[in-house]
This record gives sequence, structure tokens and C-alpha cells, in this order.
Amino acid sequence: TAIITYNNSENRPKNGGICVANHTSPIDVMVLASDGYYSMVGQIHGGLIGVIQRAMLRSCPHVWFERSEVKDRHLVAKRLSEHVQDKSKLPILIFPEGTCSNNASVMMFKKGSFEIGATIYPVAIKYDPRFGDAFWN
Repeated sequence: TAIITYNNSENRPKNGGICVANHTSPIDVMVLASDGYYSMVGQIHGGLIGVIQRAMLRSCPHVWFERSEVKDRHLVAKRLSEHVQDKSKLPILIFPEGTCSNNASVMMFKKGSFEIGATIYPVAIKYDPRFGDAFWN
């Protein structure tokens, strides 16, 4: 069971924009997807998460990258910029903390998603501990 509160729903992310959110758990994507559709940006994973990522890539244009590619910010930024310039593509969902945090505070965001030149739609995710700990470490 969960309680989801959406404030200012008129400011939902639009195509060509970037939705930035703090990141606590893999369920963050499902929570946000309950209110809209997104293309995602993230590191390529192996295992079960990798299987899910490959399935998602077949259904929608996502931007997955190898960790070594992150060091070349220009290449990732170029891929993001190309995505947001195409207004027929879904807004991109980015967790600019770069990792999951503990639901107690937000880590400093990495600046790359803010340098693309697209409209930024900020989202704050906070889980109620009465329903369990959503933190993923």
C-alpha cells in the first residue's frame, strides 16, 4: 500500500523536457510512471535489471550508457540533446544524484542534465516509512 501525492500536476513533464528526481529505490520509476510515461537515462546493468532495461529499450527510446562513457560527458550530453530536440519523444527521466540515497536527504545532483538546454521539470520523491523502507543499497 502506498499514498502518492502529486502537487502542481499542471507542471507534469512534457515531451522535449527533462524530469529530474531524487533516487531512493528502483521503485521510483514505477511510482513516477503511475502518473506519466518517460524515456529513461541510466547505466547499463547486467542480471535482472539488465533484462528489464533491454525489454524497455524495445518499447521506447531510452538512453543507456556504459559507466566508462560517463567519463566522456560530451557523448552522453549529445545523446540527451538529440533526444530532447525531438518533440515526438517522451520526456527523459534522470536521477542526477547518480546513485540511490537513503530517503533522509538528497545528495548533490550531477550537473550534466542541467547543461542540455531543455526545460527541467523537478520532482521530489519521499517515501513514508510507515509502509516500509524503500531504500535500495
